[in-house]
Amino acid sequence: MASSSYRRKAYWPNTFVLTEKQVKECFTGYEVISFTEHKTSGVALDGTRHNWHIYAVVAQKALDGAI
Repeated sequence: MASSSYRRKAYWPNTFVLTEKQVKECFTGYEVISFTEHKTSGVALDGTRHNWHIYAVVAQKALDGAI
């Protein structure tokens, strides 16, 4: 989850930033087969310490009429 001090344009302007809850809500109506959170920390381009939470999701939506 991005903190209140997160400056989207300073890091990745094309990145979609969501909370874990918001990510899970994107998969309403899907069977979530795998949900993994990858946590890493390091130094951002501007030299500040930063923590990254990257979610990897494998999900399947049943086709209409599928058994």
